[in-house]
Amino acid sequence: MQKLSIGISAALLLALLTACAPPTPQPLSAIELPFSGESVMGSVEGEEYRYFRYPSVEAALVDKAKISADGRVIAGEKFTWEGHVHMYHLAKRIVIYVGDTPEVLELIEQIFGPQIAGDMTSSAAQ
Repeated sequence: MQKLSIGISAALLLALLTACAPPTPQPLSAIELPFSGESVMGSVEGEEYRYFRYPSVEAALVDKAKISADGRVIAGEKFTWEGHVHMYHLAKRIVIYVGDTPEVLELIEQIFGPQIAGDMTSSAAQ
């Protein structure tokens, strides 16, 4: 009888630990994001980024408003990124880059302007 209750307790503990464990980071391309725009994967300097294109500026602004300042909560849902996340917006586009390569960050910022959410870049910290 004791072994059965210990087994049940261990199974319950394992289930609780699994439920409370932080989600495992997934590649940017595999993450389902609550955006209405068309999702497109791209690459700069061999590093992936993802952007969403919208039929109008207004539609992009609706999704932009769903993003928390740290880029870890979108439409109330928490996301775990594989690295530092950087998000940008310009007109009908929202761009997400997960990484720290200065050349990639610089190129994205040249095109889309300063990031709107996510981890601080070294240029933004200065």
